[in-house]
Amino acid sequence: MQVFLRLLLLCSLCWGTIVSPLNAEEIPSGLMISTSRLIYTEGQPSVSFWLANRSTQPWVVTASVFKTDTHGEANREKSAQFLVTPPMALLAPGQRLPFRLVWIGSSVANNKTEGLERLRLNLVPGNDVQSQHNTLSISVSLWLKVFVRSMALNEVHGQMERPHFVASCHGESLTIENKEPFWQTVRSVKMGGKELIDEKAPAPMLAPFNKLTLPSATCNSSPVMGILNDNGLVISLPLDKDEAHD
Repeated sequence: MQVFLRLLLLCSLCWGTIVSPLNAEEIPSGLMISTSRLIYTEGQPSVSFWLANRSTQPWVVTASVFKTDTHGEANREKSAQFLVTPPMALLAPGQRLPFRLVWIGSSVANNKTEGLERLRLNLVPGNDVQSQHNTLSISVSLWLKVFVRSMALNEVHGQMERPHFVASCHGESLTIENKEPFWQTVRSVKMGGKELIDEKAPAPMLAPFNKLTLPSATCNSSPVMGILNDNGLVISLPLDKDEAHD
């Protein structure tokens, strides 16, 4: 109860907030997070991460998991598969706070494709409780990807040397087909040295066995795609071209 009252007091000391949605790679200065993505494999009781505060102000953190649409974007429906603990907490200066996503869903043993959900961390900066000054604060919504795999899919992923994609040209567009049962985070696509992905925008998600179409003025060379691996690092892959559609 004392912690909850302290959270309310911290929030009440901010007379206004501006909400800014960010991906995990864009975490505010002074905060650190242990990962930009979480991978849950069938049979695990939970997956965990931590959030650390190296700033001089406390932060009120609330956490929720949401389902996603066919483009990998979060919708308004909360997850029925994960329970976040703690759902609300105070992150004090100098503190490192652990979080757990506890699995409460049904079996995914028969799932033929990888699942994707989104974890949202709402971060509201609070003034020190001894301060009497009201300030305008920026509230941040930090989003992390949560991938869900059956044991069979996890074995396939571990044995996969490289993901398989096929690229084809249709007029002034390039279509990339994902031949794998896994979601892909597309960070870069280059055609003839020209970048087709907006580096300032969130990286598009490519669903299992689905397609991504991008505008391209030329298709006279083999495209190269950069995707994020399980560790959040970019790996470059030359794409096979479907010459029949050029």
